[in-house]
Amino acid sequence: MLAKPRPLDRIVDVEAGIAAEAAGLDALLGHLKPIEIIERAARESFRGEVAAVSSFGADSAVLLHMISEIDRTLPVIFLDTGKHFEETLGYRDALVADFGLTDVRVIKPDEAALERVDPTGQLNETDTDACCNVRK
Repeated sequence: MLAKPRPLDRIVDVEAGIAAEAAGLDALLGHLKPIEIIERAARESFRGEVAAVSSFGADSAVLLHMISEIDRTLPVIFLDTGKHFEETLGYRDALVADFGLTDVRVIKPDEAALERVDPTGQLNETDTDACCNVRK
């Protein structure tokens, strides 16, 4: 016999679940400084299984500095869309050198997908969403 469908009012409220999880994390970690939270994740909770993702924009410097204080070998992932300004790439390289980061991994879009979807490299001028979808 099939189970009775659940009434709509009993369906799990995703937002409430997220709020409850956030409250739990706040109770566990809310008293810590940001660098202490990152350190706990990198050295204890997720040792060897955690990486940071960075755009290497101006706002990234604080996070990257904290990572360099904790563990300069922590993987940092940079998504090179092929559309960054030269200044952004130069700033990335300067931050890597200044902070002594030793495991920056550059991820690039799939070449076959780019050739298929954006063969001229100008999709960003006509369809930014499609450009982001193929490059990110």
